[in-house]
Amino acid sequence: MRENKPPAFQFYPKDFLSDINVVTMTMEEVGIYITLLSYCWVEGWLPNASTKLQRLCRNPLNWEEIWMNVKVCFYEKDGKLYNKRLQTEREKQIQWREKSREGGIKSGEARRKAKGGSRVVEPNANQRATLQSSSSSSSSSSLKEKQAKEKPIWLPEKEFEDFKKMRKKIKSPMTERAEELLIMRLERLKTEGHDPKELLETAILNSWKGVWPAKDAATAEETPAQSQARLEAEFGKPRATK
Repeated sequence: MRENKPPAFQFYPKDFLSDINVVTMTMEEVGIYITLLSYCWVEGWLPNASTKLQRLCRNPLNWEEIWMNVKVCFYEKDGKLYNKRLQTEREKQIQWREKSREGGIKSGEARRKAKGGSRVVEPNANQRATLQSSSSSSSSSSLKEKQAKEKPIWLPEKEFEDFKKMRKKIKSPMTERAEELLIMRLERLKTEGHDPKELLETAILNSWKGVWPAKDAATAEETPAQSQARLEAEFGKPRATK
């Protein structure tokens, strides 16, 4: 059946141009030869009737002379015309497809044996709902964590990390809430004209637990209780953790 036939064939320009029959053809005859090869590939054969072939080739005026030089490239069998090289290419494609099909079957069997014949079990409706809920919750949690870890672009990252290391060294490590408060304070001071980088460097140099502009440096000596009270008054009480 036509639908099972390969849609294209390999064309070898060197072989085509060196064929003695093609070499002796005119350009018009070469074009007609290629046209008839295409019909022969699609249909599987050509009708052994000169008038029908002439119509297929758009009725050239000097058809008899043209066909005399082109028909040597075809042979007759059971009342139909075939091209020897075209038939060889068709057989090669059929053999290749069959070999590929067999290879695919063997490969599939090998994979099934390697898996011990196991099969995939689809989750039921309740299991799918649970998986989707878990996945959604996990994605939401991951997004919140990512957002919490993101720092403002204006924040000097190196000095901020150095400040956190200094806090650890003086045995007063920062919590996530403390980091949030520090960033909020740096942002407010930045809007007042202070450089966040200089504020952090000054705090690191003096081993302060917070950041203050030069005029407020005296507050660096306040007690932890005083510092906590001031921060709560300024930014609100820490959020309750679950």
